[in-house]
Amino acid sequence: MTPKGALIELFLALQYSIVEGMAHPKWDTSSYSALPGDFHAGAGQGSCLTPLIWNTLSSQILSIVEEVPHMVTLHHAETHQSIKSQSEAYVDNTSFMINAHDLDPEDLNTQVNTLAQRLTKISQCAEKTLFATGGALELSKCCWYALTWKFDAKGNAHASRISDSPSCIELTSGNNLLQKTQVPRKDPEEAVSTLGCYIAPNGSSKTQVEILL
Repeated sequence: MTPKGALIELFLALQYSIVEGMAHPKWDTSSYSALPGDFHAGAGQGSCLTPLIWNTLSSQILSIVEEVPHMVTLHHAETHQSIKSQSEAYVDNTSFMINAHDLDPEDLNTQVNTLAQRLTKISQCAEKTLFATGGALELSKCCWYALTWKFDAKGNAHASRISDSPSCIELTSGNNLLQKTQVPRKDPEEAVSTLGCYIAPNGSSKTQVEILL
């Protein structure tokens, strides 16, 4: 049996224990498993097997996505050493990051449009790989930022807003290859909840303070 076949057989045989009161009306209140003809594409939340399964799948997904040759290069301010990365993942929360030192810093529109095109390739690759392994990218929970800069007369840098350089990212979902969904773009001062913390790319804590108060 192939590794893929073994994983499918494992999913079909899994039985999940659930907390009473949290059950779906169609499920038994103590456990549930795949019915004949059904297919569970992953382990249920709370399953002790979930970390092992998700680590196996996510490692392969990120490895495949990294074959798309667009990454972010970070330079150490003192040692000038650089590292390259493309993604950060914690459980099922994943961020893809790229920068483009090969573009003209004076041409803001080209910068943002090129970044959007490259990020589209990465995100679509991730979506298709996730779908192929039985998962799905929930596009309604996705968003993206373009962190580019404008300089005033004194040379101070200011994060550009969407109105300065409009662009969009559109992705297909699952086996529907004809319909594209536009992924919302956020301004640098707009914070998005990431596992409870509201973080804005420009460093603003305004939203987080408002939530806490």
